[in-house]
Amino acid sequence: MFIEEPEAHLHPEIQVKLMEIFAKLIKHNIKIIITSHSNYIFNKMNNLILEKKLDVSNMSAIILEQSEQGSISRVLPTDYLGVEDENFIGVTEQLFNEKIELINDMNKDS
Repeated sequence: MFIEEPEAHLHPEIQVKLMEIFAKLIKHNIKIIITSHSNYIFNKMNNLILEKKLDVSNMSAIILEQSEQGSISRVLPTDYLGVEDENFIGVTEQLFNEKIELINDMNKDS
């Protein structure tokens, strides 16, 4: 089963529930390939791995990156904790740091 961007137009709670459904399908030997930009889907997948509802040995996560030659694919490291969160964590940290700077700037002005 191929599913492209299952998070489209879905509330984050529904995205999480959808991953639970996908995990049940995978337990019944249904192969699923998902493309996604959703941090909710990604984090729920890792939680399902930790809960042993998904077997990390039967899955892989691939990120597409820009290079001088065009787009390249790279397999992300996986272990019993799930898939390394290098794709989303950078943006999350950047937004958090930006918020802290804005709050600090506001406090300086008051």
